[in-house]
Amino acid sequence: MRFIGVAEILGALGLILPLATGIAPWLTVAAAIGLVIVMVSAAIFSVSRHETRHIGLDLVLLAFFIVVARLTFVRI
Repeated sequence: MRFIGVAEILGALGLILPLATGIAPWLTVAAAIGLVIVMVSAAIFSVSRHETRHIGLDLVLLAFFIVVARLTFVRI
């Protein structure tokens, strides 16, 4: 649990800091793709445990990260 929490916090920082500082903006795309993988895994895990109550948030975040990756990739 701690590893996933730390990975998500680092991923969130990876979404913000590279573009904000102008240093290696491609890291924003990499962070967004990494978080897409985390959200797909979370959705699959929720379905496998029959906890479909949480899948809505997983899918919303998944869509957000896909949009961020796509728009950032076009921008850089």
